[in-house]
Amino acid sequence: MKITAARIKSFLARPDAAIAAVLIYGPDQGLVAERAEALARAIVDDPSDPFRTASITGAALKQDPARLADEAGAISFAPSGGDGGKRRLVRLRRATDDAAPVIDAYLATATADALVIADAGFLGPRSKLRRLFEAAKNAAALAACYEDDERALGQVISETLDRHGLTASPDARAFLAGQLGSNRGVTRMELEKLALYMGRPGRVELDDAMAAIGDSASASINAVVFAAAAGDIPALDKALDRAFGEGAQPVTVLRAAARYIMRLH
Repeated sequence: MKITAARIKSFLARPDAAIAAVLIYGPDQGLVAERAEALARAIVDDPSDPFRTASITGAALKQDPARLADEAGAISFAPSGGDGGKRRLVRLRRATDDAAPVIDAYLATATADALVIADAGFLGPRSKLRRLFEAAKNAAALAACYEDDERALGQVISETLDRHGLTASPDARAFLAGQLGSNRGVTRMELEKLALYMGRPGRVELDDAMAAIGDSASASINAVVFAAAAGDIPALDKALDRAFGEGAQPVTVLRAAARYIMRLH
């Protein structure tokens, strides 16, 4: 089943109980992560709850194909005893076409007791994984996650600032729109940094935005790091071109990547 862009918001809020697996993919890994998190929270209150959730990487699944069905079939319960019987959540991270046969076999016998959320980088129309999710009756593929266009970026800026009781002057908003947008995760992070800089509700002026965000080099470097960590080669090439075009030095990019990897481990 294909979930069009117009239906994504409602689907993430109330996923069809008959759907056993969902694919979220695209070059904007920040948006992929945001949508996957929103869908996860529609299934479980706490996506990090080990009693309700499990996480598998595409590489791990390749080594142990039976693990997907095993994790999905595990009994879902909470230690407090009051949350038993609800759907189990399985996150399949950094999935590739190699996972298609395993997921196909799983869907043949899948029940409504679990939801598998698979995330991936760019997948072309001929991708085996994408075609599987789009064709299966009990699976769904969301429309690809691309960089925010002007309208979507404006909504993200307004939504994030509103949450902190902030507004932005026309000049500040124009500056933010020009500096952000290549990666939803980076955009959110930079806007949260701006809110922290402001310290309290109020109006963001151009000087505030420039002081908190600076130039876009740091955001572009973050986009490089996120694309590299996700194994998304097309997005990595694009992010590198943008970062180097804005004056980023290779050693700076490498140090940022090393810091990110160190935090993961």
